[in-house]
Amino acid sequence: MTHPYLRPMSAGEIIVSALRVYRDHFRLLVLVALFPHLVLLALETLLTLGGKPSAPAFVMVLLATVVMNAVALAALTLAIGRATLGQEPGLAEVYAQTLRSGLPSVVVAYLITAVLVSAGMMMLVLPGVILGSLFAPTVPIIVLERRGTVDGLARSVALMKAEWIKGTVVFSFFILVAGFLPLFLLLMQGSIAMGPFTPLLGAIVGAVTLPLGFAANVLLYFSLRAEDTEAAAQLEEALKPPLAE
Repeated sequence: MTHPYLRPMSAGEIIVSALRVYRDHFRLLVLVALFPHLVLLALETLLTLGGKPSAPAFVMVLLATVVMNAVALAALTLAIGRATLGQEPGLAEVYAQTLRSGLPSVVVAYLITAVLVSAGMMMLVLPGVILGSLFAPTVPIIVLERRGTVDGLARSVALMKAEWIKGTVVFSFFILVAGFLPLFLLLMQGSIAMGPFTPLLGAIVGAVTLPLGFAANVLLYFSLRAEDTEAAAQLEEALKPPLAE
């Protein structure tokens, strides 16, 4: 089977393709992204029932945020990958497959890249954007090539060395859509955003914007693999639905 998105693409083509995938599979991608957001919201609510959270509770929420963000990106990688093949799996099926996708490696890789990129952002922004471009395809690499953390990070940098300008555009799109756009939308809500429904609203907005931004990262990975003659067969095998048990 010929993969429709396994071809060399410019940064503009990647973003346009991400918009198309997002439009065509909006319901699936938003539901996949919403599940980790709601789990995290429920945990935060439980830990803050008594008012101001304690230091241990704050650390637990921070760790849970890292884990749930990594889970969301791994699940979206599989959902976007299968969507590009014209499939429409159910939410349970996507997460059943996600549990078999090397989640511990994804969590550690996400933590490392988040710390490095955040540190780079605090150094006049540009270093963070460049680092983000080098690590942009890390999660798809780990999930779809079934690699470990260090191997996935190293392969991401190796693939992006010659394509860092394209990666910079794609990563900037990701940050704008999945980072700044949710904040802007919440601020636009005015008094509503300051009410008791703010956390739930934030979770919904995050679930709507994250798949669009991250779809560009996944399609960037497909573009980088376009020259690999065995890539189509490997991707099809990696995206194969789990067997019913």
